[in-house]
Amino acid sequence: YQNPIVKIEGRAMNNTLLATYISNLENSPYFQNVNLGSSMKRTVGTTELHDFKLSTRFVNPDAESATPASESEKKQ
Repeated sequence: YQNPIVKIEGRAMNNTLLATYISNLENSPYFQNVNLGSSMKRTVGTTELHDFKLSTRFVNPDAESATPASESEKKQ
């Protein structure tokens, strides 16, 4: 497989925590193109929650650094 799309659904206690989670994904070498699809606030009892859906592309940084050398690099 090559750069599969990962879809994540979850709940956050507030928008700040959701933004931190997204930022952590964006700063990870394993994910690219993090896109928040939706975020909806809802109340469960007396607790406000933010349901969210996002998608991102999984990248294996080890696989990308192990690409075959070009023909000119092989001759050197």
